Amino acid sequence: MEYREYSGEPWVIPMLVEAYPRPLSGEEMAQERGVTRKAAWKAVQRVRREGLSVTSSRKGYFLREVPDVLWPGTLDVLLQDSAPWLNVMYHASCASTNTLTKDCARAGEKEGTLVVTEHQHAGRGREERGWFSLPGKSLTFSLLLRPCSPSTESRSLPLLAAHSLAEALEKELGIFPRLKWPNDLLLEEKKVAGLLFESSIRAGMTDWVVLGVGVNVNLSKEDFPDALRDKATSLSLNTGQNIARYRVMRSFLAVFWNNYRDWKKSPGFSRWETTYLSRLAWVGNMVEVRWADNSVKGRLVGVDGEGALVVETAEGNKKYYWGEASLLSADV
Repeated sequence: MEYREYSGEPWVIPMLVEAYPRPLSGEEMAQERGVTRKAAWKAVQRVRREGLSVTSSRKGYFLREVPDVLWPGTLDVLLQDSAPWLNVMYHASCASTNTLTKDCARAGEKEGTLVVTEHQHAGRGREERGWFSLPGKSLTFSLLLRPCSPSTESRSLPLLAAHSLAEALEKELGIFPRLKWPNDLLLEEKKVAGLLFESSIRAGMTDWVVLGVGVNVNLSKEDFPDALRDKATSLSLNTGQNIARYRVMRSFLAVFWNNYRDWKKSPGFSRWETTYLSRLAWVGNMVEVRWADNSVKGRLVGVDGEGALVVETAEGNKKYYWGEASLLSADV
């Protein structure tokens, strides 16, 4: 889908999405909106001029398929069954959804606030690396969490989120992403998604966590900058299909929220340790781990019940936690 700002009638598409695949007569639309039938007809024509396909028949107006749009109202409808707890905030363009969501956290917004954008022009990954995305082809959003748990327990949340995204993609698309500790997803050894966590700690307790998610959904190989073409991939490149981005978001939110509720009841990572390990990339290989100005090389053993990376070194098994260390390479 070509990216464009939507300047038409914001109520038409959500109404048709909610009715999908049933047609809505002009009279039904007019009554629900509280306008005349002529006004409803004009609204549909404006939507059509925006380039969206609204079909008409003797029974009314309908969508042949749900459009892959992230507009306000429409996204609420698409997510309401799987994630009714969400408070969706949409921005056509922004510097960073994580930055906006942190502002929401500081302003006291509730857990479940979701900030979505079509165009993020200053996206970040871990260690302030840039995150490349394209409007209409990438999925970029941030979620506000308030775990109210000791900071030592919350450090397993990045692994839980990455595991949940991999699980959701497998359920939705039938693919099997590998996990690069702590929070990257790989397909055929190329990065397809990344997660960024930022948090606020008070007196040893996690006040809030912002979970940023970036997924390469429908990017072609030519869409990636030259420096990324051998390192990154997309869901469509892997599956050979054009994929509606809302499907990915909807599936992830449903899987993650279910896992997160279980985690809140008993914080820790032990119940996901085995399944995470089955997806973990480079197990048994020699890897390099870096933190601050230090580094160590060793054999990757796996993760433990706290979400720590376990590496066998010359001095014995060592543990490394999210936020303290990075797993950089298996080519050592």
